[in-house]
Amino acid sequence: MKTLYVNGKFLSQTTTGVQRYAAGVVEAWDNDLDSGRIDPSAYSIRLIVPKTDKEIPRFKRITVAPSVLRGKLWEQVELPLRSAGGLLFSPYAAAPVFKSRQIVTIHDAGVAATPEQYSTLFRGYYAAVYRSLGRSCISLVTDSQFSKQELHKYFSIPFDKLIVIPPGCDHLLKVPPSPDILNRFALEPGKFILGVSSQSPIKNFDGLAKAWKLLGRPELKLAIAGKTNNRVFGHGATVLDSQVCVLGLCLRW
Repeated sequence: MKTLYVNGKFLSQTTTGVQRYAAGVVEAWDNDLDSGRIDPSAYSIRLIVPKTDKEIPRFKRITVAPSVLRGKLWEQVELPLRSAGGLLFSPYAAAPVFKSRQIVTIHDAGVAATPEQYSTLFRGYYAAVYRSLGRSCISLVTDSQFSKQELHKYFSIPFDKLIVIPPGCDHLLKVPPSPDILNRFALEPGKFILGVSSQSPIKNFDGLAKAWKLLGRPELKLAIAGKTNNRVFGHGATVLDSQVCVLGLCLRW
């Protein structure tokens, strides 16, 4: 039986788009193993998770291997040791740079293409990681042809190592509706425009607010749902117009 090891660091982190992508891939593989679309007698998947206080979800077929370390020490030392001899899939670039039998997803080249959205420490670390992974990994998965071109441009990753696999969007259909949020923020059904994203500078929420004003539709409110992480995104997004309804993290995934 062949075993695929999966970097489970996303399970110890706050959920944003990157973690949601990772969870979706793992959930899909678990369902495929359970349904037989992936032969469970020929393949197994083992999720390696750093030490965490968060509750780890239960899977039908995928096994979970907890660890004793956390953080960069777990990522760069324990994870490659625990996956030694096997193929490791890291669903984003928090990946061990000295692991050669590895496939990694890198969603974009933002740390180099739009450095202003990240803190100095964050972009410096991941720029170095991207270059290293480009040399050591079997393949790198990215979201689009544009991202493929950007990763090659900024980090000299060979084109033949970059595979474009667009991420799915059906995760939103699994989110239970929360009508109470509309009442809490005085929003009427069909009378608001919703923007959803982490509030990093390049998401251009100010531009969205200006476009909303140009509509000339005062009955339509603009609501923004998302989070600011100053440790990652530096000083976050530019302050929005005072008339914009900022929902924060009221939308649960």
